[in-house]
Amino acid sequence: MMSEENKGREESRRLQMMGMFRDENHRADSPEQIISRAVEKRYPRIDARQKQAAVHELMTEKAGTKIKIGEEEISIDALSEYVADSIEKINAGSSDYGASSESEYFGWIENGQKVISAMNDGFISNEDLSDKHELLKNFEQREVDLMTCISLYRNCNLADPKVKAKYDELNKKLVKLREIRSAVVTSTRDRSDEKALDESGKARDKALAIVYTGVLTALYREATAGKPAMSDEDKRKLNVYFEPDVSHNYLINSLRSRPMSYFNESLAEQYLEKRGSVRDRDSLTRHIMALSGRMTSPQQREAVKPVNQRKQMFDMQRYLMLKNRMENAGAQRV
Repeated sequence: MMSEENKGREESRRLQMMGMFRDENHRADSPEQIISRAVEKRYPRIDARQKQAAVHELMTEKAGTKIKIGEEEISIDALSEYVADSIEKINAGSSDYGASSESEYFGWIENGQKVISAMNDGFISNEDLSDKHELLKNFEQREVDLMTCISLYRNCNLADPKVKAKYDELNKKLVKLREIRSAVVTSTRDRSDEKALDESGKARDKALAIVYTGVLTALYREATAGKPAMSDEDKRKLNVYFEPDVSHNYLINSLRSRPMSYFNESLAEQYLEKRGSVRDRDSLTRHIMALSGRMTSPQQREAVKPVNQRKQMFDMQRYLMLKNRMENAGAQRV
C-alpha cells in the first residue's frame, strides 16, 4: 500500500496536471466548483458570500464540526455526505448507460474498447483521435469528481457502515477509471496518420488492440463477479495498476492548486491596480510576474509574451513577502 505521504505527493502531482488541463481546455471543473454547485442545490437561497464560506469549511473543517448556513446549523459530517451523494448522483446519472454509478462504469469500459479498436485498425483518422481525446477529457473530469467525493466521505464518520460502504465503492471506481484510462493511453498513438500503416505496423496495432480490449473485458468481469479477473502483477506488466485510496488532504491540497482562472481576479492584480503603479494590461502582467519571483531580469521580462506569462502558476507566498516589503519601504519614505 502507498503511504499517506506518497499519496499526498501523487495527488499534488495529479492536481497540477489537472490544473494544466483546465487551463488549456476550459473543461474540467475544480473541486471548489463541484462542491459549490452541490451546496447551491442544497441551499438555493443563500448568497454568494455564504456559499463560498460553506464550500471553504467543507474543504477544511474536521469531522464533528458544526457550521451555520443561513438559519440552519449542520454538522460537517452530514453536509459532506449530502454533497458527496449529490455530486456522484448527478455525474453518474448523466451517463448514456443508465442513471447509476455501476452503469456509468460499464459505459467507460465499452467506450474504451471502441476507442482502442478504432485507433488500432491500421489507420488513425482525425475523428478517431478526437473520440479518444474526448473520452480522456471525460475521464479527467470524472477523476476530479470522484476524488472530491471520496475526500468528502473520508471527512465523515467512517465508523458508520453506510458511509464506509460509499467510501470504499468510490475508491474502487476511481481505481477502475484509472485502469481503463491507462489501457486506452498505453495501447493507442496520439496522432492521426495521413496514410495507412505498413503491414508490420498494422500487426503491432492489432496485437495491442487484442491485448487491451481483453484487459477491459477482464475489468468488466471483475466488476460483475466481485473478484479479481487479473492479478496485480499482470496489471503492473500492462501498466494499468493503481494503488487504491485517496489521501485525506486532497481537498485541502486543491485549495493550494487553484486553476489559472483564479489568476484573473488574483490579489496581486487587485493590489497593483489599487496602487495605480501600472496603466496597461501587459505592464500589469510583467509587474505581477516580477513580484512573484518568476522573472529575475528585465531581459527575461521583455522576452516572454504576456499570453505565456499568465500560464505560469502564481507564487502567492513569494508575492505576499514582496508586497509587505514594498509597503514597509513606502511607509518609511513617507
